[in-house]
Amino acid sequence: MLDNAETGNFILLDDLIENYAPNLQEVFKLRPEYKALWTSLDGHIYQIGRSQEMFGLTNTHGIHWINKDWLDTEGLSVPATIEEYEAVMKTLVASDPNGNGKADEIGLSFIDGEAQAWRNHGGPGALFGAFGMADTGDHIAVKDGAVLLTANTDAYKQGVQWLRSLYETGLIDPDSFSQTEPQMTAKGSAEDEVFISFIDWDAYQTVGVDRADSYVAIPPLLGPAGEKKWSRENVSEVSRNAAVITKACEYPEAAMRWLDYGFDPKVSARINWGEVGSMFEENADGMLTYKDVDAIWETTLEGTPHVFPRAILDEYYDKYYEYPPDASYVLGIREETYFDYMPAEYYPELMMTSEDATELATYALAVNSIIDERRAVWITSGGIEEEWDRYLSDLESAGLSRYLEIKQKYYDAYLENLD
Repeated sequence: MLDNAETGNFILLDDLIENYAPNLQEVFKLRPEYKALWTSLDGHIYQIGRSQEMFGLTNTHGIHWINKDWLDTEGLSVPATIEEYEAVMKTLVASDPNGNGKADEIGLSFIDGEAQAWRNHGGPGALFGAFGMADTGDHIAVKDGAVLLTANTDAYKQGVQWLRSLYETGLIDPDSFSQTEPQMTAKGSAEDEVFISFIDWDAYQTVGVDRADSYVAIPPLLGPAGEKKWSRENVSEVSRNAAVITKACEYPEAAMRWLDYGFDPKVSARINWGEVGSMFEENADGMLTYKDVDAIWETTLEGTPHVFPRAILDEYYDKYYEYPPDASYVLGIREETYFDYMPAEYYPELMMTSEDATELATYALAVNSIIDERRAVWITSGGIEEEWDRYLSDLESAGLSRYLEIKQKYYDAYLENLD
């Protein structure tokens, strides 16, 4: 984008937005951070983006579920500390709660590695919050304006050690480090119920609709030092990349009016989820409501121009359109269970020069390869105590300091634009 802007292939949008984009200007008034995110390094806007705010749902971790029916059968409560959690799993594994006479119950299952990259919804990193700092999918966090690596902290080390102890006692599903979502779902929906607890975006995705009501969310577990936190994923609700106008456009004013149409609140909803008549019905008061709740996801993917500029803002719900019913359930659980324990800061999608972006990608690959490879080995085979110092040295040799320096530079620039 920056290369094309410098050569003039992509034209400046500042004046066009000011004169021909009233809907987008209203969005900028409500969300000055959008303007900051879409402003280039030279202080001008060459591209406009899109957003889908859902009250923070999209950048939260998956839910830590536990089988409440089995807890009730044994007279157990939902655990509140890591010690209680471990004790509950041991009790249920030993008591054969599915009644099939086999020792097939699984204490904890998750999806670690590439298979769970989407929003990091299925990994174990959020559990490390019991030790002071939750891990994230890209192992990056922001605290008091400083960009940090989560995976070189004492909290990360203690979290891995704790998972190792669970693995040694047979409480962690060994498939957690290789299974995909469909494989985990097949296990959860088999004839004999096996999961005591698991981590996933929603319970029904893992155990099916008929069993989902048996599971409840476990709040963040209290750790040995009195810490209780949950992770905020670096998945932004706003993207930079939706549209540019090139120098070949004969009528840029008309093009901007057309792009601005996407920022009309109701048009944004139709772009994002589907049209009136297929996805929505328009009530007498003008609000859009869903026709078929069960087909929301399928219809959305099938019938919308999903990359077109738009702005789904939190304050637009119940004013212009209904909140997606399929998402309201998991949002309610997250609000009640996790939001109070999540950090306010996270690392958004930021614009960089092509040189810095290329350099950053190289360091990110090297650093994350070390982190992800060692974590799985340490949990399944041990060795973190002996290898920790060498691991920290390997991260530095892979370019960690420069990696964080680049990310910090652009985060600082973003904060300056926001001011």
